[in-house]
Amino acid sequence: MSGIRVLVMRDNDGHYNGAPMHDRRKVIKVLKDIEDGEYYPDILQHKKLEDKDPWSYGIKEWDSFVNSFTQRGVCEIINI
Repeated sequence: MSGIRVLVMRDNDGHYNGAPMHDRRKVIKVLKDIEDGEYYPDILQHKKLEDKDPWSYGIKEWDSFVNSFTQRGVCEIINI
């Protein structure tokens, strides 16, 4: 399936936000907005990930990093 891959999250109020996977700075902003900012550091710590410049990752590393945050109903990657 071709199209644009988009990271989509749902906040505590039930609102949705998203960012195209190729816009790494927006993806990080979306990740940091989940659960009022608590989700991002929790996942970093739990999965022993490093918070570094998103452009320092190669393509596969970036996909793996973002996939570490996916959780059904909270944060998912979709194709549109």
